[in-house]
Amino acid sequence: MEILLAVPAVLLLLLVAVSIAYLQKKEQHNQESCRVRQQYENQRLTVINRNQRLGDRLTDLECEVTCLKQSVISERKLKAALKTENEAMQNLISSLRHEINELKAANRCNRAQPAQNWPGPGMYTPKPRSVVSKIRLATNKPGQGSKTSEHPTSDHQDIDVELLILNHFFEAFVDVSLDKLEVAKHIVQPIVNAIFGHMQTPQKPSEPRVVGEGPLKSGSVEEQLKVLDPDEFDYMFPIEMPHGVSLDFSFCHQISDFPKESYGFGMIAVQTVLGDSQDRFLKSFVEGKFLQADQMKNWFKGKTQKGIDHFNANKHTILRSTAMSSVNPVHCDITAIKLSEIGAGVCLTIKYKDASFSVDLIPSVKVEARGDMYLIPKPCKKRNMGWR
Repeated sequence: MEILLAVPAVLLLLLVAVSIAYLQKKEQHNQESCRVRQQYENQRLTVINRNQRLGDRLTDLECEVTCLKQSVISERKLKAALKTENEAMQNLISSLRHEINELKAANRCNRAQPAQNWPGPGMYTPKPRSVVSKIRLATNKPGQGSKTSEHPTSDHQDIDVELLILNHFFEAFVDVSLDKLEVAKHIVQPIVNAIFGHMQTPQKPSEPRVVGEGPLKSGSVEEQLKVLDPDEFDYMFPIEMPHGVSLDFSFCHQISDFPKESYGFGMIAVQTVLGDSQDRFLKSFVEGKFLQADQMKNWFKGKTQKGIDHFNANKHTILRSTAMSSVNPVHCDITAIKLSEIGAGVCLTIKYKDASFSVDLIPSVKVEARGDMYLIPKPCKKRNMGWR
């Protein structure tokens, strides 16, 4: 009887055990299915990303191929244009030689022929003389109009046609007109001097100061290397640090964490004595004991803008006090002065009548520890502390 009563209990236990085992197996199966689905999804996303990258790369390659094709086409067009221009130049040289030889032959023939109706005795007999004339060359260049030049010659002089054309090219397209250069200086110099003088007004003890009797001229105009129109000028504004601040310079390639190829770039180390003004200077211009180029440029840009505002407000007075013989100082035609930022400083664009002048103003920091060295802001490898 007891055995018969125990049988249902055993069967119930077996059923429960089988159910638990089934549930565990089902859970394992579900986990395995989730893992497989996750792997599949990851692989699918990987394939999609790879296809996307391949598509982007293919697009880049197509763009590069298109650019190369355009470059090849442009190069072919340029070669064809150069060839055509060279042929035209050779034809011009041949034509000039032919015309010059004909003129020289005609002059010789005229002198060799006996004169008709020769004057009688006692009358004045003119002596044959060499004919001195000028050769005028003209060139039309798109956007620049006609350029002409004159070259004196005589019938006894052998003419070098290549040298003649070279001189014409130099006078028409390279040489700077001294008159235009003088007018440009009369326009630019008073503006730069006014900005420089306004920058020298009393400043805060914690700010750098512009020093010297005037800006330092630099660039191609000062070095007499300027070609074409005299419409670009360069000036350096010497800057000294506040009282109690000393500077020293070290090259970037001598510092361990800078790339070795950074030759010519350097860093300006700052040393100060204790004081409130020096502390304010450090907070505004120094980071990690080094003078920051960007902060110096921003300060210089702000001071330049104030100088432009000062000039615009007192333009007639400033120009009246300068000796501008070619410019009416009262009714001056300076229409606008625009300020923009460039790599090492700022650029003024001066509009005068139909002309435009570009003037670069560069802050140059004086480092007395290096024998009065002047350095300009030139960041090195995306670092704001670079100077050159």
